[in-house]
Amino acid sequence: MTSSRSWDPPAREKTTLLNLIGGLDSPTQGIIAVAGRRIDQLNEESLAKWRASNVGFVFQFYNLLPTLSAQKNVELATAADQTTGEAGVGTMPA
Repeated sequence: MTSSRSWDPPAREKTTLLNLIGGLDSPTQGIIAVAGRRIDQLNEESLAKWRASNVGFVFQFYNLLPTLSAQKNVELATAADQTTGEAGVGTMPA
């Protein structure tokens, strides 16, 4: 007979871990490396670019426009990214 144990940390620890791995929070000590890249050493601009091309978040409160479908909300964010070169920031083309 074999037994296995699973680790299920409290929600706040999971959130902290995900925020660190996603570059949303900075560590108070130690390093954060994702796929061999030291993200704890990136400045804000580089970290924003890294997040835009490597990380996807689905937030509990994601501030979608209620009059648009899920697909149109994603298209809107993607179009903003393409017009500015930055994730979700910029002016939509007329």
